Amino acid sequence: MLNVEKVRKHWKRYVQFVKQCKTMMMISTIDEHGEPFISYAPFVMMEGRYVVSFGQAFDVNLNGERFTHVIVDKSEEGRLEGQ
Repeated sequence: MLNVEKVRKHWKRYVQFVKQCKTMMMISTIDEHGEPFISYAPFVMMEGRYVVSFGQAFDVNLNGERFTHVIVDKSEEGRLEGQ
């Protein structure tokens, strides 16, 4: 259950943190104790959004027409598979 008072208490810190994260993806949720929980990873946002699942990353556009598995191609210094 969402503890609104705890969220209000941390809201200003959360907003400051979000503004500082220009090249990160953040997952924001509430933990099992009702505390705000933020997880972040060093992904650069392109178009749409990123979905990470069990160690695999996917680039998904907002209308759901693209679901691209993101891999690192070291010979080309990294790129999105399929582009």
